[in-house]
Amino acid sequence: MLLTCPEGESHNDLTLRRSPGQLIATTMVLGARMKRFRMRMSTLALVAVGALSVAVAAFADGGVLRVMPPNVNFGTKPVGSFTLKGATVTNASSTTINLLVTVVAEPDDFSVGILPGSTCPVFAPAALAPGESCDAVVGFRPTDFFAGQQQVATLAATATDPASGAVVDTQLIDFSGRGK
Repeated sequence: MLLTCPEGESHNDLTLRRSPGQLIATTMVLGARMKRFRMRMSTLALVAVGALSVAVAAFADGGVLRVMPPNVNFGTKPVGSFTLKGATVTNASSTTINLLVTVVAEPDDFSVGILPGSTCPVFAPAALAPGESCDAVVGFRPTDFFAGQQQVATLAATATDPASGAVVDTQLIDFSGRGK
């Protein structure tokens, strides 16, 4: 959506009505200066100082990416065994996004990266069209040192706007397991 406001005009009556808590990613161009920011609101008011153009891309807060399941439990596994499990990340928006899956926390007994069945990008963002999915796979190999302790690895699936690079959604995926 492109909103334009001529110099000197105020548009306090301009309202973008969306569900409460929705994230609005905005790029403002003021002369040759560009500023990007994000805000949570149901109403956006604009006041022009000079020629002002505002490009607005609306993404539902937490609604761009869908992760199933968001919590993956390996259960209790014997020390030395190796198990792979994954979660499916889906672009639930109506526009193509760039996706990158990164490690937030990785205890020693977990492995992340290019594992069998893993199709999500882990080294650089890649395009994910509306409705497309990929699988984020994690390996769990319990060791004697951590046996009996519940461990949690966390991945972050981050969607960005391909045009601006602005983050439009991040979903955390927890993988838990215990060695015996």
